[in-house]
Amino acid sequence: MQQRHWEEFMAKPEAGNKTMVREFYANIKFNSLHENRVLVRGATVTFLSSAINHLLDVPIVDEPNYFEAFIQHIPSWEAISETICAALPNWILNVHNKPVGIPRSSLTNEEWDWPRFINTRLYPSSHLSEVSKDRAILLYAILTGVPLDIGRYIHGAILKSARNGMMVKGLENLPRDELIQPDTTINEEN
Repeated sequence: MQQRHWEEFMAKPEAGNKTMVREFYANIKFNSLHENRVLVRGATVTFLSSAINHLLDVPIVDEPNYFEAFIQHIPSWEAISETICAALPNWILNVHNKPVGIPRSSLTNEEWDWPRFINTRLYPSSHLSEVSKDRAILLYAILTGVPLDIGRYIHGAILKSARNGMMVKGLENLPRDELIQPDTTINEEN
C-alpha cells in the first residue's frame, strides 16, 4: 500500500461520532446532491472527492476515469479468481446462474484480510463469510494496481446512499443501513 500512499488511510481509524454521521445522512436528503455539501451541527461539511482525499490523507489520482473504464471492461471471473483465490473457487450464483460472490475461504492467505478492510473502509458491510462480486472486482483492482481515487469512490457511495434514501420514504429500512434508524431523534444523547 506504500505505492498507493494509503498508509494513513489504512491505519486504525479514530472513533467516529455516530450522532454526527446520522445527522449527515439525515440532512443530506434535504440538499441538492450537486452541491456536495451538507449542514451538520451548524457547520457546512463538504464531501467532494478532493475534500475526502484531503481528510483521509490519500493522493488524488491523476487518471480519474481509469477505474470507471476498468469497470466497463471487467476481466473474466477466471482472471479475477486466479489473482485473488488460492484455487478456482465455486462462485456463488444467483437464480439466473450469474456469479454474485465467492466464499471468503477461497482467498489466498495474502488476500484474507482485504475483505475486512474493504468492508470497513470502502464498501460498508458486516458480512465477511462471502466476498460479493463487487468486492471481488474492487479487490482485484487494488491488487493489480488499477488507479483508485478513494475520495471519488467514497463520494460516489455517499451519493448512491443519498439517492436511495430519496426514493425510500423517511430513509427507513435501507439495505446495509446501520446508521439511520426509524424514529431516531438526532440530539446530544444519541
